[in-house]
Amino acid sequence: MEHTLSRYGSGLELDIYNDHPSDDHGAEHAKGAEVNALKDEVSKLRLTCLQMMGQQLDGLSFKDLQHLEHQLNEGILSVKDKKDQILMDQLKKSRMLEQKATLENESLRKQIEELRRGSRQKSAFLEFSPLDRRLSVAISKPDSHQKPQEEDGLSDTSLHLGESSSLRVMKQNIDPRIMGRLLLV
Repeated sequence: MEHTLSRYGSGLELDIYNDHPSDDHGAEHAKGAEVNALKDEVSKLRLTCLQMMGQQLDGLSFKDLQHLEHQLNEGILSVKDKKDQILMDQLKKSRMLEQKATLENESLRKQIEELRRGSRQKSAFLEFSPLDRRLSVAISKPDSHQKPQEEDGLSDTSLHLGESSSLRVMKQNIDPRIMGRLLLV
């Protein structure tokens, strides 16, 4: 249909640009006949389009109506097939994302369990070999006769073992039933 319309448009453009009289009346008559044929074809295509939309059905016979119904049913089936294909592609993509998320969850659970084991081992180590509190306090306080920390290259840093406060807040905000399922898996 687009090809026909483009031919029709180019025919109109030729008529506009060729307003000067031509010596060859036969060529002019042929162009006019082609333009008229294209106009007829465009009007037929418009009528067919309207009939496909359920309009202008008055002049059709029973057989024509059956043929139109068959064409519309085939079109509907093609649309449904395309829609089903898109839905299946989306479902496949969703399943892949679900599988990826499941694998990531398993990996995170393993990391949590390893961190818990590590913190248990560290706390057991601290129980069997307690640190001298006076020594740790003395190390953390710089002497007044020593150089400033920036010049030594040392910094006053402390290490806290255990859950972070953000993890505790997250645990408190998570529904206990969900947390139980996470820990059981």
